[in-house]
Amino acid sequence: MHKPPAHQRRYSAFIICLGLLLTALGTASSRADILYIGGAEHENVVKVDSGGHISSYTEIDPITHAGDIAQPAGLAFDGAGTLHVVETYNGRIERYAVGGAQLGDLASSNAGMPEVASGAPVGLALDSAGNFYLANGQALFSNIVKFSPTGVYLGDFATGLNTPYALAFDSAGNLYVSCSGPSANGGVIRRFSAAGVDLGIFASTTEPAYALAFDRLGQLFASFTGAGTIRKFSATGTDIGVFATIPDLLTGGTGVVYGPLGLAFDSAGNLYAASAGTNNAIFKYAPDGTGTVFAAGTGANGLIGPGFLAFTDDNGVPLPLVNQVAPIVLTNVPPVITSTGATLNSLVNPNGLATTAQFQYGTTAAYGNTASVSLSPNNGTSAQAVSATLTGLMPSTTYHYQLTATNSGGANNGGDRTFTTLTAVESWRQLWFGTSANSGNAADLEDPYHTGVSNLFVFAFFGPNQDPALAKIGQLPQPQRAGDNFVFSFTQPAGVSGVVYGAEWSTTLSADDWHAITDSGTGLQHVFSVPIATNMRLFLRLKVTSP
Repeated sequence: MHKPPAHQRRYSAFIICLGLLLTALGTASSRADILYIGGAEHENVVKVDSGGHISSYTEIDPITHAGDIAQPAGLAFDGAGTLHVVETYNGRIERYAVGGAQLGDLASSNAGMPEVASGAPVGLALDSAGNFYLANGQALFSNIVKFSPTGVYLGDFATGLNTPYALAFDSAGNLYVSCSGPSANGGVIRRFSAAGVDLGIFASTTEPAYALAFDRLGQLFASFTGAGTIRKFSATGTDIGVFATIPDLLTGGTGVVYGPLGLAFDSAGNLYAASAGTNNAIFKYAPDGTGTVFAAGTGANGLIGPGFLAFTDDNGVPLPLVNQVAPIVLTNVPPVITSTGATLNSLVNPNGLATTAQFQYGTTAAYGNTASVSLSPNNGTSAQAVSATLTGLMPSTTYHYQLTATNSGGANNGGDRTFTTLTAVESWRQLWFGTSANSGNAADLEDPYHTGVSNLFVFAFFGPNQDPALAKIGQLPQPQRAGDNFVFSFTQPAGVSGVVYGAEWSTTLSADDWHAITDSGTGLQHVFSVPIATNMRLFLRLKVTSP
């Protein structure tokens, strides 16, 4: 294996007094994610575990130098956790099993693809199907080549580029590539569809970007080694400005140092940037741009000349190609319930990705019905209230419901919850008295407006839309003589349910002299009829009961 002469190597090994300076600055603790770093000077890949400990991931024989990676560049994990590393100097993609054991090349100078061997490849990216894309910056080729997940050469993906360098996919499957641009004085970031269609210049830059990475909002971050900055671009290519300037840890200033180089996001949305030269450190930036030193070291622990970065979780599972987070759903907001409907309420945080949401509901936890909700914006980053109004429900019935929300980062639900619709009379009380309880002014036997008509009679004979303050006793059903009978006859108002109508007769009005009359009506028509016979006096009264 050949290695470049020292004067051709990209990174400096100047680290005098670095350890003392970093002790003063402190280092940030790691999350559960594992960071992998291509180390140019040590020609290997190191990792920083969840406890912030730096260790070698790929091994090199100290005597024969077998296993070293001449100028490691782009890093990428496939779905099985296999690490792929671009070896720029020898023009190939090395493969490493979970744990770091070398598996051999994915692609090298096989027949039919000489550009891999001689094209000085740097950038590496995987699409959602596991295909590999490799940027060849040598002027003879200046292209992007594509390989299947097993290393089968699939030909050119894009050609005619001006020194392509870094690669990154967005959540829609478009591939972004940084190039030296139309002139030697600047650079461009170009965009290609998943089918390889050139979508044109996404953004123009003052120098070629070294690394590219997308955040969960679809914003593109690019590192510029010459300027010592990380810039941020909107999803439409607008240059939002400098997100961070890499400090010079040796001098304590903010001058341009040899970096930033690699970029990668963790699962919490923090951005990590590699800085070589006088730093040999990894910086961690919160979404608001606040930065800390995440990891740093000397040749003794393998962090020297850090370059491209990649993440997995604690179990070795690669993080998504674009940092995506499923929406957060909270259904602890109580619903507003009537006898035949309900307004369901919840909170949804789209977590920065285009999100759809809906309530599922039904009389069992199998649901069976859905009601969509509206999110505005549907890609916001904070919780927003959503609701859906259900109609046509059955009174006094228990329903199950849950809110589900889905975006490209996954799906979440608020869990199964229940509500019980009100009885019709409870719904009437809620409407006119603000409470469904059978108490106080809303109690069935109360007549709070002194109309002579109790609340239950107002509901039962005038219907759910009757204002109890406007009820009139003279509008109640009156007994009529029909041949040899006295009769109460009336139609039950629409919307009234859960009550039982009755009638009684007496000849004396004595408390123990009331006798029930059979309801001979059908459906909503009620008929209570009693023979007059030989009675000189006959008294009738209506009754209503509510279970």
